[in-house]
Amino acid sequence: MSESTKSSTKNTFVVPTTRQKNIAAICYIFFLIGYFTVEKDSAFVKFHIKQSLTLLVFAILTNILLIIPILGWLIYQFATIAVIVLFIIGVLNALSGKEKELPFIGQYAENFNI
Repeated sequence: MSESTKSSTKNTFVVPTTRQKNIAAICYIFFLIGYFTVEKDSAFVKFHIKQSLTLLVFAILTNILLIIPILGWLIYQFATIAVIVLFIIGVLNALSGKEKELPFIGQYAENFNI
């Protein structure tokens, strides 16, 4: 019998400062703001920059649905509500100091090289 052991990717846990939390929350409004601050090298801020960029891409893609008559307009209404809910979740995660991915779309944030 062979046992497989999993090693965690994050061995150290660093509590973000209040400043980092605030900057991470502001990144959901304007994702580039994190690059213009002193905290741009913070892993916590970078995580939320990537999450907010993913949310921005999702919001842009939902606007493309407006091209499709009737069905696209209906789907757009639900997608807009989803964007607002994901925005609120992201801001709350940032303010509470959590590095938690956004539901459904957060996994794609790893594709961004920031």
